[in-house]
Amino acid sequence: MNNLKENSMKILNGMSIGIVVSLIPSAMLGQIATTLNWGEINIFLNVCTSLMCFLMGICIAIQYKLDPISSCSLAMATMLAGGSIHGINEEGFFQLKGAGDVINATIGAIIAVILIKYLAHRLGAYKLLVIPVLVVVVVGLITSFTAEPIAQITTFIGLLIEKFTTLQPYLMSMLIALSFALIIISPISTVAVALLINLSGNGSAAANIGIAAAALTLAILSYKTNGLGTALAHFIGSPKIQMANFIKSPKMIIPSLISALICSIVVPIFNLQGTPMSAGFGISGLIGPLGNLGINGFTTINIVITLLTFIIIPTIVSYIISFICKDRLKLVDSEDYRLNI
Repeated sequence: MNNLKENSMKILNGMSIGIVVSLIPSAMLGQIATTLNWGEINIFLNVCTSLMCFLMGICIAIQYKLDPISSCSLAMATMLAGGSIHGINEEGFFQLKGAGDVINATIGAIIAVILIKYLAHRLGAYKLLVIPVLVVVVVGLITSFTAEPIAQITTFIGLLIEKFTTLQPYLMSMLIALSFALIIISPISTVAVALLINLSGNGSAAANIGIAAAALTLAILSYKTNGLGTALAHFIGSPKIQMANFIKSPKMIIPSLISALICSIVVPIFNLQGTPMSAGFGISGLIGPLGNLGINGFTTINIVITLLTFIIIPTIVSYIISFICKDRLKLVDSEDYRLNI
């Protein structure tokens, strides 16, 4: 059981670090590059995002202290399993699209680690010839069959959340904010769910408010143990950096869910808006706030409302909830949020 737990933590830690590293460039520069029409920079940023699963594989290899041959094989297999590579175009170039499926990439990584751990020390001088070929082929074949069933998980969750959009505005906002606050710390893509159900209007805004509140709460709770830079990565990059800690101690997400629930009421009060393309990001790259302004208009009052609802109120609420849950109720501890980076 301890061995299973140790291996699970290594996989999850590697995943979370790889995900956040791949998202940080786009989160910090994406909107600036788009606004200023930096076409070349935008290409760089999109490539970084598409390399998410590859970076997951590298980070998982580091967790296991694998040799270069095994590390490269694991990274290649994980990227293939993620499915961000969409064949070859008419000019003979590989096409990268999106970040890939994190869950299927994780399955690929687990298979690759098992193969490497079992075979690497048995192959001797033949390791260089056998490991890359065997790992890539076996993982590629298996994950090609698991890709569709895994995608159905996202579809099921999306259809469930879609039901919330038919409810009374306050209840809808609360349930959607809670759902996305929980999904953002799981391997499931919030962006994929939002696009799947074409989440827009108040529903899109509620998703972003929920993610923003969850991210800010995690940042505040993790500040003491991880430092300022890593704390900022929770909302500049992604709260998924805490995936391993969530699996290890699920109660650590409770303060974030409470913050998301409370903050969600600003959505119907101020009629916050969003599109399917802006949902699922929270305040990362300011995509959520800009999505709201793009619909409601870039007026002075709307800019003030957006700053208030997406940043100021969630920050205040997150701080209060963090203080109550950690210092008063002793429900969580700073150590619950420690990251091994």
